[in-house]
Amino acid sequence: MRPWSPRRPLLRLSLVPLLVGYLALMGFMTLTQDQLLYRPDPSPPSTGNMSARRGPALATWPEGEGAAFRGYVRAPAGKVEAAANPVAALVRAPRDSDTTPSAPLNTTAPRGTVLVFHGNAGSARDRAYYLPALEPLGVRVVLAEYPGYGGRPGQPSEAGLVADGRETLRQVRAAYGDPVWVWGESLGAAVAAQVGADPAGPATGVFLITPWDNLPDLAQSLYWYLPARWLVRDAYDSRAALQGYDGPIGVLIAGQDQIIPPDQGERLYAALPGPKRQWFFPTADHNSWPAGAGAGWWREAMEWLMAEGDSRGSAQPPKVSSISRQRSPASAAKDLQH
Repeated sequence: MRPWSPRRPLLRLSLVPLLVGYLALMGFMTLTQDQLLYRPDPSPPSTGNMSARRGPALATWPEGEGAAFRGYVRAPAGKVEAAANPVAALVRAPRDSDTTPSAPLNTTAPRGTVLVFHGNAGSARDRAYYLPALEPLGVRVVLAEYPGYGGRPGQPSEAGLVADGRETLRQVRAAYGDPVWVWGESLGAAVAAQVGADPAGPATGVFLITPWDNLPDLAQSLYWYLPARWLVRDAYDSRAALQGYDGPIGVLIAGQDQIIPPDQGERLYAALPGPKRQWFFPTADHNSWPAGAGAGWWREAMEWLMAEGDSRGSAQPPKVSSISRQRSPASAAKDLQH
């Protein structure tokens, strides 16, 4: 029989506040995860806030009286003042070098449409740099806006963003026809994976920038001291979404990304079916990658997607095989800035 020690009750008592604090932290992360994952700019589109950012002038899309706002395209000449990018020190119109201006706007008939899904913070207006980067390559660019962002009604969630993104893709295809390539960055990469691989109408190709593999694994790696995998609500499982997709998939990984660790993108890329191609920016972080993407890189990435699509022929659009996708409970408690 062990002798009684006054230290044992004291030890038990000292553990109580630690346990209470740990449970409180779990509860806080569970209750606030949507506020941490989704950081929308709720400002509705207007001439004022669309001309306050550097870059091309924007117009709401779809155009036409009575059309419900879903995103942005380049404004017709003189319709809206030129805008400025909010991350001017990092994001600029892509250049081959600091002394070489970006290519002029291609005025010939577009070779297709790029549909862009942005990251978790701000709004689609903040991604106007895609237009001067991609339009000189002969494509039309549509910047998709999410429910709950940029003045659109609704609350962000995986189900809501994916369903809305698929409807936006359907409307883009109805307005402009094929080909349509879906691009996404950060949170938008997870949306793009599910939108682009939609069995009901897959995109011609998919490009994922600073992506994660799946959100529960990302949350667990960031919050290792919590059972984060089981706390998140939205799965955003890009690996599962793309397993049955046979169109081309490009992936860009930022080597210094401290928000979505590079190994997340590398694991996703390793699991992707072909055709696929990876680009690695060793000195870029999660938000600075556009500053390192010169005009040559944008051309290389876009032409690779086009070539892979052309290689299958117009009679062989991408398809998605019927693969059972088991969803984990999900939605992370991490500020995935961008």
